[in-house]
Amino acid sequence: MKPGAAVKLKNTEPLFFAAPGVYEHSLVLVSPSQTGKMAIDLSSSEGVDIVSPARHFEFELQADSEYQVPLTLSATADGRFYVQLHISVEADDVTETRVIAAIVQVGNPVVKVQKVTTTSSTKKADAVISLPAQETISPR
Repeated sequence: MKPGAAVKLKNTEPLFFAAPGVYEHSLVLVSPSQTGKMAIDLSSSEGVDIVSPARHFEFELQADSEYQVPLTLSATADGRFYVQLHISVEADDVTETRVIAAIVQVGNPVVKVQKVTTTSSTKKADAVISLPAQETISPR
């Protein structure tokens, strides 16, 4: 685990939405902590809005438990956006924090175009420039 509160998303895959619109989804968090209290505050990047009635959640930590955070998201355009979970875990009078970002992909992801270079395998022969050379061998 990274430094901070011992909490992570169960599934780190992006949330895929076919087109802009309103979608319901649940994020699932896991924590190895057996006691304490976890508080979560939600925020989002520009392009996606959280329209859920609740943006603050609290959970009592238990051994081997999963914690569901229900979301209703409104995506306004195609692209990659983020929902941030600001998490604090209080146990034994110690508070640890962490921010986790869940990826929201609306529409098809943009495929990066790779530059074609003259040294690609199909053009290697064309990329070699032959120059005249002379070699002299001298006796030892």
